[in-house]
Amino acid sequence: MASTPADPEPVPSPPPSTTTPTSTPTTTPTPAWWARAAKPARPGLPGTLMLRAALGMGVPLFAGLATGQLGLGVFAGLGAMHATLNDRVEPGRLRRVRIGGALAASSVGMVIGGALQRYQVGTLWAALALIVVGFVSGALSATGPRGSAAGMLLLVSASLGGGMHLADPWWVAGPMMLAGAALVVVLGLPYRWRRPQADPRNRALATVYDALGDLLLALGTARGPPPDGC
Repeated sequence: MASTPADPEPVPSPPPSTTTPTSTPTTTPTPAWWARAAKPARPGLPGTLMLRAALGMGVPLFAGLATGQLGLGVFAGLGAMHATLNDRVEPGRLRRVRIGGALAASSVGMVIGGALQRYQVGTLWAALALIVVGFVSGALSATGPRGSAAGMLLLVSASLGGGMHLADPWWVAGPMMLAGAALVVVLGLPYRWRRPQADPRNRALATVYDALGDLLLALGTARGPPPDGC
């Protein structure tokens, strides 16, 4: 009688591992340079500039209320507002040109509007005068960004001056606007003197330009980068 083969012996399973599997730490990939450049920045509120603007426009209005000359205070506050709107972070020479040109045009426009109201010209003549002012405003705007600001304020102030309550005397509106602008400039002098040294953005930009200048000076010398193919 044939013998039946024996059943194979079961293979023992390996003992369970006592080590705890460690999880691989996940790292967040660094965004590409274009993603960082496209991400909107959230600058802080310019507290000093906000305080300067509030004082520059509030002080003339308070002085006008206290002295019973609210009309003069309103014109000075307008000048302070125009100076604040045209202030930029740029060298002092460019700031003087921008603010001075804008306020000169604004004051001239206010005097033109006041003259149209003071001498009670007819509607036709007032419209023709504003059309001429509009042509001059457009010509100024074509000269560049500073001329654009001056031209816009020339036309806006001429329109406002023709409808606002006349000052006493009527021509004093222009000088009062210049006085309000001068107050804003004076209030901003301490901030402008210390800002170039205190602003880290200016220091970082200056460092980059210094490095680029050193690189250009080193071109063609032993300190410069080797030419291609060497």
